[in-house]
Amino acid sequence: MTFLPFNLLHRRLLLPLVFFFSPQGGLLVAATINLRPELCRAVLMKVPFVDVVTSMCDEDMPWVKFEYEEWGNPTADPLVYAYQKSYCPYTNICQVR
Repeated sequence: MTFLPFNLLHRRLLLPLVFFFSPQGGLLVAATINLRPELCRAVLMKVPFVDVVTSMCDEDMPWVKFEYEEWGNPTADPLVYAYQKSYCPYTNICQVR
């Protein structure tokens, strides 16, 4: 599931939600919180994957090179870097009142 359908699902429910996610869903939920904070009442994440840009640029991490086929290589392609930075929860944290 990508960010947009996940956000559309929230709109249909018409109420703020509470989430609990592990690393696999952490990116989806954290990006949703940054894109549409009014959709979430609370979020509890257990070791979420939220720093996409830093992680994908670190070729010393054992799994990163294997992920380039699916995610792209942000160190080799400026468009991939810009896209990953656009949804990366860690680089898009903002204050909400």
